[in-house]
Amino acid sequence: MSTKKSIRFFNDQKVRAVWSENDSKWYFSATDVVRAINNEEDYTKCRNYWKYLKGKFAKEGIQLVSDTNHFKFEAPDGKMRKADVLDNEAVQLLAKHYPNNRANAFLDWFTYAENSIGKLEIPETVLEELLQNALVHLDLLKTAAIRLLIFDDRVEIINPGSVMGGHWEVIEKEK
Repeated sequence: MSTKKSIRFFNDQKVRAVWSENDSKWYFSATDVVRAINNEEDYTKCRNYWKYLKGKFAKEGIQLVSDTNHFKFEAPDGKMRKADVLDNEAVQLLAKHYPNNRANAFLDWFTYAENSIGKLEIPETVLEELLQNALVHLDLLKTAAIRLLIFDDRVEIINPGSVMGGHWEVIEKEK
């Protein structure tokens, strides 16, 4: 039974992962990986493209997932559904054999980016809203990225942006 979840973002697309206690490794949603590589919002398009890629790779003798590589993720309709998942090696293999060069940047991010892995104790929708708020306040003139850090006891979002108007106004109560 998986107890840990992780959400990572590439091109503002979430890549969900679950920890398998049985295998002692992380598994990533295959559809999320395809969405991130293609920078595609439409979940159905990405799911169908993943099915196409899986069949194409199988014909070439490249098997990325097996019948046992499935975990339940929340689907767009809000229901928990089984989805194909990829371990670390399979994600790298998929990116290396991707039909176009879009996967190069994803592979660099996946291989070298810091990974924030921990038990997710707050709802996914809360994290999404926090990140949306950070994006609204992002200063596009700065080169630093928004960072989401998940610790055992807290979540931190580091945003190089600022409050609208450029400053905080401190109002002190009269005593």
